[in-house]
Amino acid sequence: MGEDGLDIALGVDKGGAGDQGIMYGYATNETPELMPIPFMVATRFLQILRNHPSRMFRADAKAQVSYDYDTGRITTFLCSVQHSPDVEVADFRHIIESIMVLAASEYVLNTDFEKLVNPTGRFVIGGPYADCGVTGRKLACDTYGGIGHIGGGALSGKDPTKVDRSAAYMARKIARDIVLSGYADKCEVQLAYAIGVLQPVAVYIDCFGTEYQNPEFINRYVRENYDLTPKGIIRDLDLLSVDYNKVSSYGHFGKQGLPWEM
Repeated sequence: MGEDGLDIALGVDKGGAGDQGIMYGYATNETPELMPIPFMVATRFLQILRNHPSRMFRADAKAQVSYDYDTGRITTFLCSVQHSPDVEVADFRHIIESIMVLAASEYVLNTDFEKLVNPTGRFVIGGPYADCGVTGRKLACDTYGGIGHIGGGALSGKDPTKVDRSAAYMARKIARDIVLSGYADKCEVQLAYAIGVLQPVAVYIDCFGTEYQNPEFINRYVRENYDLTPKGIIRDLDLLSVDYNKVSSYGHFGKQGLPWEM
């Protein structure tokens, strides 16, 4: 190993980042969960669908909500759900549409949106078998539904020493704290790390013009109140004690009982 490689290895051993990368955290006051409203409606829909007693449905399902922020209305609600081979889409369309309405109503939104149920037709074979074994975790589904930026590395499948996961949790924690403190209506936090380097090489905060405090005040608040070293994040969020089964479905954010949501 050359001197540069040795320095990097020692840096990681001393608590430096185990890899390079840019991670993002986002929070908005548009829902009680401090999450984007279309993401929460789609997630709530899938949770209700999972608990539906019908035996027509199988495990694979996906939902997408198109939301017009200018009018505050859902325009299109899409669901594709795996089903048993002995039924047709027409047999369960009314169930899916009723769950769409229920999920939207829980967030006090309009229900006169376009409803798309299995628009390609039958969906009998699902999961990794249907996708040639290469089904992976989508960052948009694990994070904020495509609202806000997405980091370069997956969260799932990583232990907390990987900043792909731990720094994404801390970035969410910081963004959430800024919104909860009333400093801004929405906030995005960017943390950039270099392999083997203890501190992030860049910290950037964007409140999209919704801030109620001077941006320099918000930046100083972050610098003075959060340990952004990998070891510090793991310690402060107690990431070695988290039950990661809680984030194996329905995203990593907006859930009660997780340290980055407290």
